[in-house]
Amino acid sequence: PGENECLTCPQDAEISANGNDKKCQCKKGYFAESLKPLKCRKTPCHFSCKLCDGPEENNCLECWTNAVLADTGEVDAPKNRRLKKCDCPPPNILWETSPNYICSEKYVKFEDLENKK
Repeated sequence: PGENECLTCPQDAEISANGNDKKCQCKKGYFAESLKPLKCRKTPCHFSCKLCDGPEENNCLECWTNAVLADTGEVDAPKNRRLKKCDCPPPNILWETSPNYICSEKYVKFEDLENKK
């Protein structure tokens, strides 16, 4: 199979399907220490990131509720990708609602937000 046709993945990785593409990516809570071959390392993400590929603020891949993934304008040369971080659109700020975070003008319990869906 080709690069986008994974059938199995290395330890600490899982198949991520996007249309017909099936790529291996590191599981939540892990980031890619190397891409070829894929080697995942367990590390906590920066608190503002829900999912990441490194421990820094600009290694975000996915954000918490109501946060926006923003391009930092920087490029990670070894991974050949633009760096992104999570921002809360004003006037919101990032609140800790353990174990999650949420962007909101005022403190809101994450469970309350989930119940409104």
